[in-house]
Amino acid sequence: PVEVIEQGAARILAYLALLHFATSPSGPRTAQVPASGELFLDGFELHSNHKDLLDPQVKLLGKGLLKLSLSHNRFNKVDPELGQALSLLQELYMTSNFIRELPVEMQAMHKLRVLHVDQNEVREIAPWIRSLTALVDISLSQNHLETLTEAIGELPNLKKLNLASNQLLSIPPELCCVTGIVSLNLDNNPLRSPPREVVDSGFGVTMEYLSRFYQSIQTNSLHLVSMGLKAFPVEAQIYTTLQHVDVGDNLIETLPKSIGNHPSLVSLCLPNNMLRSVHKDIQHLVHLAKLHLPFNKLESLPETVSNLRNLEILNLVENEFVTLDSHICQITSLTDLRISHNRLESVSPDVMLLVNLSRCSLDSNLLESLPEEFGAMTSLRHLSLATNDLTALPETFAALTLLTLLDVSDNAIAMLPTGIGMCKDLADLLYEGNPLDKMPLELLSNPRAVMDYLGRLFVAGPPPGFVPAAGVWIGKTKCLNLDDLALQAIPPYIYGLGYLEELSARHNQLADLPPEVSLLRCLKKLNLESNLLKKLPLELCLCPLEELQLDFNAIEEPPDDVRQHGCFVVLRYLKAQYMAKRV
Repeated sequence: PVEVIEQGAARILAYLALLHFATSPSGPRTAQVPASGELFLDGFELHSNHKDLLDPQVKLLGKGLLKLSLSHNRFNKVDPELGQALSLLQELYMTSNFIRELPVEMQAMHKLRVLHVDQNEVREIAPWIRSLTALVDISLSQNHLETLTEAIGELPNLKKLNLASNQLLSIPPELCCVTGIVSLNLDNNPLRSPPREVVDSGFGVTMEYLSRFYQSIQTNSLHLVSMGLKAFPVEAQIYTTLQHVDVGDNLIETLPKSIGNHPSLVSLCLPNNMLRSVHKDIQHLVHLAKLHLPFNKLESLPETVSNLRNLEILNLVENEFVTLDSHICQITSLTDLRISHNRLESVSPDVMLLVNLSRCSLDSNLLESLPEEFGAMTSLRHLSLATNDLTALPETFAALTLLTLLDVSDNAIAMLPTGIGMCKDLADLLYEGNPLDKMPLELLSNPRAVMDYLGRLFVAGPPPGFVPAAGVWIGKTKCLNLDDLALQAIPPYIYGLGYLEELSARHNQLADLPPEVSLLRCLKKLNLESNLLKKLPLELCLCPLEELQLDFNAIEEPPDDVRQHGCFVVLRYLKAQYMAKRV
């Protein structure tokens, strides 16, 4: 070539020598002259500015040439005839030129095992690369690569791929199909997929990321758990057909605006991240059924979540919520709400809108009370309120007749709502760690007995001081049956039920009837048969009793000759004693 001639005699002779010995089996093997089948034309200032892009003598070497190096020249293109002329070439080196593209004619090099085109200006690797199935080593560092074809995943023998110092934004996930690859260099690229934190974690993590991404394309389910991600994966933003996304156990801090680009998304899981915010465009996930965000740092969700009309499962465990907001309560499709281990201090009255909710976990918060509207969630089956600061529960719990589990352990509750006794399917009632000082101590070891007791109270009427909602207590009997409960005393709570007209406490172990019985100012019938009573309180005379049954006791006062004359005489006797005592 003229550019070699211009360099003088020594370079001409060197050039000719290299051509001569490239295909001569008997040629001498020295440092200056390569072995047979190898041709090194490095540093000859060769360029592509003449008709023959490459010296015709090189092309004539044909099948005899196995290794060709054209590095450190000034080529700006590759001779298209190279593929046909050197079809048996195994190694091609073109480092440090000005090449902008690799011609499609190179696909004829079916034997090519090594391709090094570093330090050039190549912008893309075209899909025809899939034809070079013998490739083992590809190096394209320090180019201008912006894209990499997915056909790279169809090179079954590829072991090394060097793409350092380019402009690549993404690596095709199909690369994971190359099972024999052992080296991948992606340094100094503005990568978004895989993200830099994945690439920095090493070859194994990078390939695992690509593999999971590739599987997601096949299944429409993206699972990138425990990958060290610092941002929501760009893949989840690009592939709008995804139905399931799980990026748990990462370091993601925000759910970006692009989350709204997935109308097909059914399940979104980001457990154990660093989430502090969720973009309002989450409202566009119109098919979302599961939103799983536990173990993050969320204090709230955008008001637009109320538009998620198909959301059934919402998990916000271990976050930093202070209130169960109205817009969460407006997701009327919810069947499972978990917001335990937060800092909840209040629950919106709009909780009444969650009529389809069957499971609710509010344990381990700072709740001191619940709104009366809580009882409107009539589909509840599993309710956990353990480890809060609750002092009472709404009497509207009577409407939660489908409950099978209620956990109110470790609170400050003195009296359970009587309506719980009407929850006939309630198999698990947990109340340990509460004072329950308004409940009979002898019943607390037996949840079934507690349920029975509460049910009897509910049938009788409202609790003391309760202002009933319209219709709640209509039809109550005002008759309380405490028979056969092994009671050692009538609970003080009972004396607050001033509306009682009948009270039966037969077959117990009552040894005393306190003066507080006089608070039952409407009591007409009192049955205390089969107990251990020895005397009646004088204050009993203040009750408007019409019937008094005391058989099978050991009563000494009033005496038997008074008691045998019936209720009216007993009351008159007690009243005389009571008045004398007052005087």
